Amino acid sequence: MVKESYAPGGALLLQECVTDTLRGTICTAEYFGVSGRGIDEIRLFFEASELRGIIGRCAFSFHVQTQRSLMADIRLSVQIDVPPAQVYPLISSGSGFSKWWAEDMTEQPGGVIDLGFFKRAMVYSVRLVKTAAPSHTEWACLNGKEWEGTKLLFDLSETKGQTLLRFTHANWEKDTDYFFSCSASWGALIFRIKAAAEGRPRGPLFSSEGWSL
Repeated sequence: MVKESYAPGGALLLQECVTDTLRGTICTAEYFGVSGRGIDEIRLFFEASELRGIIGRCAFSFHVQTQRSLMADIRLSVQIDVPPAQVYPLISSGSGFSKWWAEDMTEQPGGVIDLGFFKRAMVYSVRLVKTAAPSHTEWACLNGKEWEGTKLLFDLSETKGQTLLRFTHANWEKDTDYFFSCSASWGALIFRIKAAAEGRPRGPLFSSEGWSL
């Protein structure tokens, strides 16, 4: 019997392995397989306690169906040379988004923000669902190609008057080509946040017409 526990993000922790004929303590767990695919081959090495003198050190392999999420996340971080209170307005409102993300921004009732891209060929809507000033915001993505059902997380932590911004675009169904394209866009956007917070604004990455590089 294998007792399992699951850490946030889905990492499988093997705590104890007990068989009918052999009791042992796991010494090492080696993971084989690709994160997010749902099945890992786990090779367990354990030292038999009761039968040590007979079989000594044993090894075996098996497959286990994990319970972790199959979702993919975009994760980025950047150091900003101002306190969180100066960064927070940029990640907590539509007017903040318009300073670094999209020029075409409309605020709707219920905390919904519409962001227009490429002459409104695409309009993404996001809603503020959690906020804890000046350290955290969470936005739900309401529509858009592969975005619907994902969420945007901004976490700010302070050290000596500086801010570490950790960003996550979470819960993508899989890592498609569009996922990787958005990863590159978010990489550019996070530095726009930094520049705006530090008083060196470059404006939004997306003008009402298209890219603004």
